[in-house]
Amino acid sequence: MSDKINRKVIISGMLGNGLEWYDFALYGHMAFIISKLFFPEIDPTVALIATYGTFAAGFIARPFGAVLFGWIGDKFGRRIALAIAILMMAIPTGAIGLLPTYETWGIAAPICLILIRVFQGLSMGGEFSGAITYMVEHSPSNKRAISGSAAMISLVIGFLFGSIVTTVFSTNMSPEAFEEWGWRVPFLFGIIVGVVGFYIRSHCEESPAFEEAKAENALSETPVRDAFFKYPKNMFQAFTIYLFVTIPFYTVAIYFITYTKLQLGQTASDALIINVLAMASMLITMPFAAIMADRIGRKKVLMGAIGILFVSIYPIFQMLNHSGGDFNQILIA
Repeated sequence: MSDKINRKVIISGMLGNGLEWYDFALYGHMAFIISKLFFPEIDPTVALIATYGTFAAGFIARPFGAVLFGWIGDKFGRRIALAIAILMMAIPTGAIGLLPTYETWGIAAPICLILIRVFQGLSMGGEFSGAITYMVEHSPSNKRAISGSAAMISLVIGFLFGSIVTTVFSTNMSPEAFEEWGWRVPFLFGIIVGVVGFYIRSHCEESPAFEEAKAENALSETPVRDAFFKYPKNMFQAFTIYLFVTIPFYTVAIYFITYTKLQLGQTASDALIINVLAMASMLITMPFAAIMADRIGRKKVLMGAIGILFVSIYPIFQMLNHSGGDFNQILIA
């Protein structure tokens, strides 16, 4: 395999993956508005819980999406799976921007919102892991970490873009106009990104690993069953390792936005600024971690990061709880 990284493959993977997380960022940032517009008949706190419950519906669907698109990718090719996944994300994202509220549709509005989130969760389950697989399989062995990190980098870029777009619209519109129609525009923008990503993916080459397996007639007839029953140890390791990615990431990316507003007394705009800067710091460190992993090994980098997380998480929360609402102290934490 050539030592060159296929830029077209990387771009296509980053576009689709960025869109997925752009939408999830939008939903997280718009939670207060969505709770008012789609769950207005209940207590505001309960409405917010219902909104995040709808958000969680997407996560519940993710494992099923991973299995579904993993099966498609192993049976028919990574490129087909990823092309379908990006459309399944772009269309529902736009649908949220067009969805009538509770005032217009009644109970049908929150039900449709939940269904949309389920479809998005299915697509995300296939998109994120599929994009990493696709990019890594196109890369030389000495550059797999930096290639795979493009998915994580696009994840943060998507989140950052969602945060920035939300901030721009919310600060440059009156609260009334933003709540009435302005919040919908960022969701509609996702359709454009999805169409561009679908076009690029449709013109990318298939994964060399898939093509090789297909040529050797080595494609599994039951890839999902084989993964769980032939490689149980590997599957368990993958599940548990990834917990150390998802829990800290969503704590910073989603939970801290509400936490800094409700528990630490920050304004909505300050909470978003802290979130953007925190995500930007993550974006800066990712390429260096990937380069280090390619040079000294993936396991050493993973264990080092987990160790630092273990010893730092308690002092960080202590710093937050004793910040007294000081913006700079919260930002540093």
